Amino acid sequence: MSLSPDLLPLLSENLPPSPLQAGYIQEVVSDLEARLKTLKLLVEHVERDRSRYKAILSPIRRIPKEIIGEIITAAVPNIVKDHDERERLIELCMVSKNWRDAARLASNLWRGITLEPPHPASESQLTIAYDRTVAWLRRGGGLPKIVSFRGSEDRCRCDRGRQCVLKFPLLAKILVKGPSIHNLTLHLSSTRCFKSFVNLIDSETSASTPTPAPSTRPWHSLPSLSIRFESRHMDDWTESADPSQSIFSLLPPITSFDLQLPETALFRANVEESVYGPLHLTDVQLNRLESFSIRWDWGNRRFFSVLMACSNIVNLTIDFNLSDVLKQETLAPLLKELSKTPIHLPRARILCLFDMNFGVLDYFSTPSLTHLHLQVDHLNDEISPGFSHTLSRFILRSDIAHSLRFIRIDRPMFPTWDLREALSQLPALVHLVIVDAIGIGNIFTLPIPGEDDDQFPALKHLELHEMPTTYNAIDVIRYLRTREGARRCLLSFSYVQDRTVTSDNSHPPVNIFPPRARGST
Repeated sequence: MSLSPDLLPLLSENLPPSPLQAGYIQEVVSDLEARLKTLKLLVEHVERDRSRYKAILSPIRRIPKEIIGEIITAAVPNIVKDHDERERLIELCMVSKNWRDAARLASNLWRGITLEPPHPASESQLTIAYDRTVAWLRRGGGLPKIVSFRGSEDRCRCDRGRQCVLKFPLLAKILVKGPSIHNLTLHLSSTRCFKSFVNLIDSETSASTPTPAPSTRPWHSLPSLSIRFESRHMDDWTESADPSQSIFSLLPPITSFDLQLPETALFRANVEESVYGPLHLTDVQLNRLESFSIRWDWGNRRFFSVLMACSNIVNLTIDFNLSDVLKQETLAPLLKELSKTPIHLPRARILCLFDMNFGVLDYFSTPSLTHLHLQVDHLNDEISPGFSHTLSRFILRSDIAHSLRFIRIDRPMFPTWDLREALSQLPALVHLVIVDAIGIGNIFTLPIPGEDDDQFPALKHLELHEMPTTYNAIDVIRYLRTREGARRCLLSFSYVQDRTVTSDNSHPPVNIFPPRARGST
C-alpha cells in the first residue's frame, strides 16, 4: 500500500500528525496488521504442507528393512527375551508397518523366549498362551530355538509338599507338541524339581492324541540342555546312590550339556560321594557330548572320570568357582597320577577354565586345541612366576604350539616377563585378549634396529580390556606401529570401569584406540 502524498513530509520530519491524519494512519496500521495475520496463517499452512511432503522424501523411508531390523535388535539385544523384553519388542513393532515388517524379517529377534510363572489358570488360557508362544518362536524361521524357564521364588515350594514350580503345563506342552527346540535352560531349586518336570513331560506325552513319535517331540530330540541348580539348602540335592534312580538317567540324548552344580560354600560342608552321591553321568552320555560346560567345586574323584569319558568333546568349559579343591589332600594321589597320565581330549578345540589355579593345566592334553580361555583365580593362586613353565608343559604335552590361534587370559597376576615368555612360544597366535591385568606392563619389547622382530609373527588382533588407569598403552602402540605390511595388528583397548568381569561375556565394553581401520595400528 502506497503512502498518501500528504503524509510523506511526516516521514522526514519530527512533527506530530494532525488528529485527522492520526486517525487515518491508525486505520491503515490496523488493516496491515490484519493482512499480516492472514499471511502468517497462510505461511504456517504452507510450511506444514511442505514438511509433510518433505517427510515423504525423507531418507529414513529409504532405509532398508535389514538396517531397521539391526536398530531394533540393538534396542532389544537379548536373544532369550523375558516378558518385559517381549513387550518392548512389540512396542517397537507398533512404530509403523515398515518397522513391523523389518522386525518380522529379523528372525534372530524371535528365536528365544523365557517362560515364567504364573501358570495359566484354565485350559483355554493354556491354549492361548501355547499358541502365542509357538507363534513367537516360529517367527524365528530356521534359526535354532531357545527356551528358558525360571521360577519366581528363591526356593520351590515342593520342599514343603506343595506343587512344584516346574509343574508348568505350558512348558510341557511346548516340549511335547511344539516346534523343535535347540536349547532348553532350566533354573532349578532341587533335584525334586527336575523329576517333577520329567514326570509332567511323560504325562503330557501320554495324554496327547495321537501320541507323537519320539523323533518329533522337542524334548526327546533336544540337542542342548542347560541345568542350573540354584539351591541354598543342603537337602535340595538328593541325588540317589543308585544310578538307575539318578536325575541324569532322565536326560534326553543331548550333545551339548551345561551343568551348574550347587555350590559347596552354600552347603557349609564337604561334598563327598558318600554324602551327596557321585555324578551318575554314564559313559554313553558323555561320549555323545560335543560341548560340555560344568561348574564344579566339589572335592570328589568322579569329576575327573567324567572328563576322561568325554572322548568326543569339542568345546569344554569348567568353572571352578574360586574353590581350592585341587589342594585337598584326598585328591593328592589322583592328581599325582594325572600329572603323569593327563586327561586326554583328542577332539577338544575350545578349552575354557574359569576361576582356576593355572596349575590345573598339568592335568590336560588337548592335541586339537585352537582356542584357550583362562580366568585365573588370584585368591587361591600365589602371585609368583611359574605360569610360563606351566603353559609350556601344556603346549608341549598337547603339541599345539603351531595350532593354538586364540588365547584370552583374565586377571593375570604374574610378572610381565613370565607372561611374555609364556606367549612367545606360540608362533601361530592370531588373537590375544588380556583382561583386568594388574601389574602387567608391556608384553612387547622394541626391536633392535637392523635385527628381525620375531615377536608374535601371526598376531592380527590384540585386545587389552579393563586395564588399570596406571597402565601406559603408549609403549604398546609404539611397538605396534613398527609392524608393517602383513604383520599389522589391530589394537582394541579399554581402561577399567568396573572390577567385576564375568566370564560369560565375550569381552567388556571395547574402545578402539587408536581409531583406525582394521589391519592398521
